[in-house]
Amino acid sequence: MNVNKILRASRRRSPPTMPLPVFFGTNYENDQAQKVSRQGTQEVSLTSSLSSVPGPQEGPATKGQGGSFFLWSKEGKMPHPPEADKTKRVCLMHARKGLTCSNPRCPMVHSPPSEWPKSTLEAWIKVIRDTDGLLFNDDTVPHDIVVKTLKIACSPHLRQRWSFGSNDLRPPSRFTPVAVPRTPVRHPPTLTPPQPVSDAILSTPCLSSPQRHLPLLSTPTTAPPPTPLPPTPPPRQPTFAASATRRHLDEFNKKYLGLADFDTTAASLVPGPPPFLPGLPSSVPPLAAGFQPFIYSRGFIETCLLPLLQSGFVDVTTTIALLATHPLVLHLAISYISLRQYDFCWIRNPNPAWATQTSIPSTKQYAMLACFFHYRLDTSFLFRYLGNNYTGAYREVHSTLSTLHKFNISSELITKYARVMLTGCPNHFVAESSRANALLHWRRNHPSIVKKLPQVQATMNKEDRNNFVIPLPHWIARFAPHLFFTPQHILEKPGKKDRQIFDASRRYTPWSTPINMMTSTPLGSEEPCLFGTTKDEILTRIYTLRADSPNLDIISHANDVKSAFRQIKLHPDILGAFSYIIADQLFLSCGQPFGADFCPANWEIVRQVLEHLATALFDDNTLCTKHRKYLDRLQWDRSLGKTHGSAFTRSMRDPNLPSPRTSLGTLAPTPHSVYVDDGIYIEFFKKNRIERAAAASIEAIFILLGPSALALRQDPISFNKLEEMTIAPINRILGHVIDTRRLTVDTPADFLDPLREKLSSAWGPHRRSFTVLEAETLAGQLGHASFTAPWLRHIMPHVYQSLASALRVNRAHLISTSQSFRFALKQIKQAPSLPPLQASLLASFYQAESARALHHSTTRHFISRTLRAELGLICDALNDPTIPTSSPISHLIDRTPLGTAFSDSSLLAAGGYSSDLQFWWFLEWPPSVRSRTLKYLKNNSTGNLIDINVLEYAAIIITFLASYYSIAHRPPDLGADPHPVVLIRTDNSSSEAWAQKGSRVSFSGRALGRLQAALLMRNPVGLRTSHISTSENVVADTLSRFSNINELLTSFPTLLQTQKELIGCRQFHPTVTDGTRKNHFLSWCSRIGLPDPCCPSSTLQARNFILACYVVSLIRGETIKGDGFFIRHSTLMGYVAQATRCHTDRRLPSPRLGVPIDYVALMTDASAARTALLPLSATGSSSAVTPAAAKSEWCNDHHTTYSKIKDPLWSGPDAVSFIAEDFSFYDADGIRLHAVSALSLDQGKCTSNTVLCPVAAMLRIAQRAKRLDLPALRPVAVYAHGKPTSRRQITGHAVTSFLRSVAQQVYKLPSTSPQLKLWSPHSIRVTAANLLHRARFSDSFIKNRLRWKSDSFLMYLRNTFYTADQHSKALSLDITPPTLADLRPLEPHEDVLTAIAA
Repeated sequence: MNVNKILRASRRRSPPTMPLPVFFGTNYENDQAQKVSRQGTQEVSLTSSLSSVPGPQEGPATKGQGGSFFLWSKEGKMPHPPEADKTKRVCLMHARKGLTCSNPRCPMVHSPPSEWPKSTLEAWIKVIRDTDGLLFNDDTVPHDIVVKTLKIACSPHLRQRWSFGSNDLRPPSRFTPVAVPRTPVRHPPTLTPPQPVSDAILSTPCLSSPQRHLPLLSTPTTAPPPTPLPPTPPPRQPTFAASATRRHLDEFNKKYLGLADFDTTAASLVPGPPPFLPGLPSSVPPLAAGFQPFIYSRGFIETCLLPLLQSGFVDVTTTIALLATHPLVLHLAISYISLRQYDFCWIRNPNPAWATQTSIPSTKQYAMLACFFHYRLDTSFLFRYLGNNYTGAYREVHSTLSTLHKFNISSELITKYARVMLTGCPNHFVAESSRANALLHWRRNHPSIVKKLPQVQATMNKEDRNNFVIPLPHWIARFAPHLFFTPQHILEKPGKKDRQIFDASRRYTPWSTPINMMTSTPLGSEEPCLFGTTKDEILTRIYTLRADSPNLDIISHANDVKSAFRQIKLHPDILGAFSYIIADQLFLSCGQPFGADFCPANWEIVRQVLEHLATALFDDNTLCTKHRKYLDRLQWDRSLGKTHGSAFTRSMRDPNLPSPRTSLGTLAPTPHSVYVDDGIYIEFFKKNRIERAAAASIEAIFILLGPSALALRQDPISFNKLEEMTIAPINRILGHVIDTRRLTVDTPADFLDPLREKLSSAWGPHRRSFTVLEAETLAGQLGHASFTAPWLRHIMPHVYQSLASALRVNRAHLISTSQSFRFALKQIKQAPSLPPLQASLLASFYQAESARALHHSTTRHFISRTLRAELGLICDALNDPTIPTSSPISHLIDRTPLGTAFSDSSLLAAGGYSSDLQFWWFLEWPPSVRSRTLKYLKNNSTGNLIDINVLEYAAIIITFLASYYSIAHRPPDLGADPHPVVLIRTDNSSSEAWAQKGSRVSFSGRALGRLQAALLMRNPVGLRTSHISTSENVVADTLSRFSNINELLTSFPTLLQTQKELIGCRQFHPTVTDGTRKNHFLSWCSRIGLPDPCCPSSTLQARNFILACYVVSLIRGETIKGDGFFIRHSTLMGYVAQATRCHTDRRLPSPRLGVPIDYVALMTDASAARTALLPLSATGSSSAVTPAAAKSEWCNDHHTTYSKIKDPLWSGPDAVSFIAEDFSFYDADGIRLHAVSALSLDQGKCTSNTVLCPVAAMLRIAQRAKRLDLPALRPVAVYAHGKPTSRRQITGHAVTSFLRSVAQQVYKLPSTSPQLKLWSPHSIRVTAANLLHRARFSDSFIKNRLRWKSDSFLMYLRNTFYTADQHSKALSLDITPPTLADLRPLEPHEDVLTAIAA
C-alpha cells in the first residue's frame, strides 16, 4: 500500500477534527518554541498538517507551521533545479513534502524520490542547501523525522551523514538558517478562576500562561515574520551500539516512503524487545522497601503522546501529523527509538567513584531517560527500579525495629519510625492539580538561581552523587505524567553558607496552588515538632550538673547528621509531585526537599528515636572500641582538668529540675538533645564518659540511617563537623556561646561586632533615612542579641514603633502611586462575596502580594529624634565593655524562683509584698500623677492621660527593686545563689508583657522600660513575671487601695490579722539620703570621665585609688550641698559607704578589702568631726608647697615614733618636724591670735588661691591635732586611725607612694616606669623652686625664701615648657643690636684697662 493510497483513504474517511495541544515552552534553556510566538490558537485536524499545506498563491508559509520542511520564497514560487530531463519536472508539492501532490490534475512527475534520476536528486539537494529564495526552518529540522525520511531513504551517500543511531539523539543541522524578522505578541494577564481539568482540555487546544507566547498551527497572517535566534547546540551524546538503531530507522523510512524493499520486522515504530529486557522487573510496581501505591492524578494529552505512539492505534497519516505538530513531539519519538536498544541496567548499581564526581554525567541522564521510557514515563516505577541508595534499600529496617524494641523505645514511636522508613513521606498526601496549575510553576526559579548558576550546579552535582535526586533531560518533563514543578531559590544569610531551598509556597496567581497547599500538614496529619525545647534542655542539663558537682569541669559537644531531611525518602507514587528544573535538567527528588512543610515533621520522628536510642546505647562499653577510629579524631580543649573548682560559678540544687543521677545515686547515662540535625550532649570532664556518649551518638545514627560504606555512598554523619567542634567548656551551640564554667550564655562576637559596626557607621549620626527592609533587618538582629541581653528589649521599642509608622506611610504611598496595589486591596475587599474556597484563595494571595509590596517598598523614611536617641543609646550600651551582653543560665531556665512577690496598683497608690523575701511596700502616687489618671481625666484627648497599665508596670518595677534590696541585704552566705530569680505576679496582662518584652506604644511605658533596662544591666537577680487573677491577688490589691500612708499605718494592725502573709514582713522604704549619696558618687564619676564608676575590669588597687580620689573631692567640699561645704568625718564615712555599695551591689569585691595600700583609709583616717584634711591631698599639700617645707619638717619615718633633735645643746622641743607651737595666726586687723616661734612668723601670709591656701591648710592641721588630743610637743602632722581618738603620724613612705600613684594616673605611666622614681616628698620643694623661678623671682630670693644654705637649688630648676615659651618669645622680639654711638663714654679707669689690654 503506497502513500498516495493512504492519503486518499484518509481523505475519504474524513476523520473528525479534534483539538491538538500546541506546546508552549519546549523546555530548552532558550525555549525554542517561544521564538515562534503566534496570536491566538486554532483547532487542527489530525491530517491538517499534510492536507492543508498552502499553495504558492496562498502567501508565504509561517516558520515552524505544521512540521513544514520548506518555506516559500517571498515571490511565492519555488525555483526548479536545472534537471537533466526537461520534459517532465518534479512536482513542487511532492518535492516539498517528500510524499505526493494533493492536486489530482497536476501534470508533473510524482514518482518516489528513489526513482528519480541521480542528477535530479543531486540537483534538488543542491537547491535545498544553496538557494537563498528557499528558506529552511532550522528550528524543526534537527527534530523532524520527515527530514530523515527524505534524506536518508532517498540518498544512499547521505545516509551515513544523517545516521540517527550513532552518537546523538538529534543530528546536527547541515543548513544555514536565514534570518527572518518577527514580532512577539504579548498577552495580558487574566484573573479568572481556573476551570476544571476536563473543561480546560475541551475548551482550549493548549493550556495558556500569561508568561508564555505559544507557537500556533494557524494559516499565514499578515504579521511580520519572526526573527530567528541562534540554534541550540546539540546535547552530549550517549555511547551505545548504533548499527541496530540505524538499520531500524532506514527500514522505517523505506516503509513510509512507499519503498517495497523494507524489512517488516524492523520498520515498526515500536521495535522488538531489547536483549536485556528479560532481566528487568516487569511493569507491575515492585514493592521497594515496603512502599505502597497511591492513587494517580488525571492525565493530559501531552502526557498521553508516548503511549499513543507506542500503541500503534493511529494510522500512518495521523502519526506523521502528530510528529509534525511540534519539534518536541518528533524529538520524543526519535529519542524513544534511539534509546529503545540502550542497556540502562548499570544505573541502579552504586557508583564507586561517587566522591570524585564533579558534574552530572550526560550518560547517566540518557540512561535514566532510557529507563524512564521503559517504564512508560512512570516516576514511581523508575524510583522503585533504581532502589539501593535512591530508596535507602541498604537500611535493614526490620532489624532496626527489633533493636528499638530491645531498648524499650516507645511502641508508638517505633510504629511511626517504621512508617517513615518503609512507606515513605509524607504521612498523608492526596492531591490533584490541573495541568494549567502545574505549567504555571514551570521554570519560575528565583533570579538567584541564574545569578549563582555555577554554585547551584555544584550543589546539584552533590545531590546527584549522593543519589538524592534523579537527573533527566529537561524536555521530557512535558510528556511525563503526574509531574509538578516547584521553583528553586537561593537563601542567603550573612555569615552563613547559601542554602538552596524548595520554594513550595510561592503563588503566582490567586488560583495557583503550590505544593505546600496540596499537603495535609495544616490539617494536623503530621507530627508536631518538639525540637524547640532543645536549648532549654541543654541549659538545664548544665545547671543541674554544676549543682551536682561544683568542682568538676563540664564540657559540651555535638554530632551532626549529614543531609538530614534527604535521608528520609518520599513515597514513590508522589515522586513526580516534587520535581524541579534547573538549567537543562529535570530533577526528581528522592528525599525530602528542604522547603516542603511536612519535612520537619517527618524528621521529628527520627529525631526523637535518635535521642532515646543514643541515650540507651551509653551503657554499651563495646562501642568505644568499635568506633575508635572516629573517637581518636576528636579534639580536646587543653585547659580541661587544669582549672580548679574555685573558678566555677555555683548553681543551686532544684527539686523541680531533673537530677543527673539515678535513684541509686550513680550518674545516669548521658542524655542526648537533638536540635533538628545537631545531636548535643553535655557531660562532666571524664574522658571515658565523653567517649561513650560520642560513640553512642555515632552508633545510633548508623543504626537508624544506615551503616558507613564510603565505597558506595557518603556517611550519614558529618565527621568534619564532629572533629572541628572542640570538646571544651566553652562552645558555640545553636547560635550562642555557652560557657559551662561561668554558667552564662552569650551572643557570638562575630554577630555582635558587625552589629556594633552597623550601629556606629551605617546607622550613625550622619544617617538621615531608612527603608522598611533595612529597619526590619536591624530589628531582627537586635532581637536576636536580646536573648542573652534581656535589657536590650526595653531600650529598643521605638525601633519597632518607627517600623510600624514606616509601614503605614508605605501603604499610603502605594495607594496613591501603585495601580496594582490598589487592585490588590480591592480584591481583598471583594473576596468575601465569593464562595468560601475561592474567597480564601483570593484573599490570601492578594494579602501576600500587598504585604510583599509594603515590606519591599523603596520609599525612604526620615529618622526621628526619638529613634536617633534610642539608636545612640543602644550603640553606647553595646559598645560599653562594662555592660554584659551575656545572661546567666539560671535566668534563662525554668527553675524554682528564690522568692515570689505580688504587686498591684490603683489610681491612688500602689503596693506589693513577698512573704518569701519578707517585705512589703506602699507608695502613694503624687498629685502630679493622680491628676493625669482616669479619676480626673475622661479621655486622652490632650495626650496627658496616664494609663492604669503604666501604673501597674511601675508597681512591678518597684516590687523588683524591693526584691533586689531584700536579697542584697541578707547576711553574707558563701553558699548563696549567685544568680537568684524573682517571680513577680500581677493581675494586669499588659504590664506583665511589658516587663518581659518592653512597651512599644505607651510613651510612659517606654520611659519605664528604660528604667527597667538600667536595673537589669549587671544585675545578678533575674526577673520573671506571671499572671494572677484579681480574686487571688488580695493582699497586694488591699495595699494599693489605701489613699495615703497614714491611713495604711492606722489600719495596719487590723490588716495583719486578716492578711497573714504580711506577718514577719518589714516595710521596704530605703532612705532618700543613701540613694542621693549614691547618685552623687555616680555624678562625680561621670564628671571626671569614668565610663563605669566601678571599673570592673581594673585591678582592686586601682579601684581603691579611684574611691580615694572621690574622698579627696569630698574633703575639699564637693558635696551634695555644693562646692565649699565642708562635712564632718561621720558624714564623710556615709558617703564612702554608699560609694562602696555601688561595687558590692554588683557582686564586685569591695575596693577596700584585700588591697596592698588602702588609700581610702589613709584619707578617711585623717578626717575627724568637722574637718576633713588629708596632708596627701591637694589642699593638705598646699601647706607644704607654698612654704616649701622640707620632708623632715612635716613627716616622719614611722607611724608611731618621730625624729628627734640630737643636738645636746638644744633645750627646746625635741621634735624635728612641726609642732603646734610653730604656727601663729592673725586676724584681719593683724592682731596675733596665737604665739608662735620666729621661724614661722614669716610664713603665715594668706593667698588669694583658696585651693593652695597655706593658712587654711595649717589652720585645719592645728584644729585636727587639737581634736585628736595631740600633746603639745608632738609632731602636728597626724591623722585619725581606727577609733576617733587614735592617731598616726604621716610618713615619708606614704607620701612617696601617693605622689607616684597620682603621677602614674595623670601621666598614664606603667607601674614599672623608671620615671616614677623621680617623685618623692622632696618634689614639693622642687615644685616650689620652679614656681618662684617661673614667676621671675631672683635666685637670692628663692634661696632665702626656701631656706637653702647654698646654691644647690639651681640644680632643681627644670627646663619646663614655660621657660621654653619665654625663650621663644624673647627670640621673636625685634631687638636691634647696639652701635658704638649707643655706648656711654668710658670711665678713666676703663680707659686705662683698655689701653693695657691693647
